[in-house]
Amino acid sequence: MRPYCENMTQLAKHHSGNNAADNGFTIIEALIAIILFTITLAGGLAIYINADRITTLATHKRLAVEIANLRMEELRAMSYTAFGIAYLVSDPTVPEVFPPDVIPPVGDFVFTRTIMVAHVPPVATPDYKEVTINVSWTEADQAAQARAVEIKSIIAP
Repeated sequence: MRPYCENMTQLAKHHSGNNAADNGFTIIEALIAIILFTITLAGGLAIYINADRITTLATHKRLAVEIANLRMEELRAMSYTAFGIAYLVSDPTVPEVFPPDVIPPVGDFVFTRTIMVAHVPPVATPDYKEVTINVSWTEADQAAQARAVEIKSIIAP
């Protein structure tokens, strides 16, 4: 009777289950691994892009608040008489909106600052004035969204 395998090495491989088909990955396993890696990488990239967008927006908001605060501090440093001359409110019942001024560009962004002055409370004590400073800009993302920050303060004699 002739043995099934020609030599003992082939016989050992046949009985242990280790043949050429069991070694390494199949094409399907490799493709599944590549797909899972790609999905994970795409998720990480989306998180990075969103974090970058949020950081940029926070930076722009911080700059806008600094621009508004700088102007508010300049107004607070003025004497009440000088403030009243520079920002004359003709009708105490209606807030006066002054023409906007464009801030020199910061990077790719142009900030616009608007100042509004109103008597507080209207008519009762016309010596107190509420100053509102609004700084606006447009984000350069796909939606080109207009953004703004606003600060308020009371100026008194």
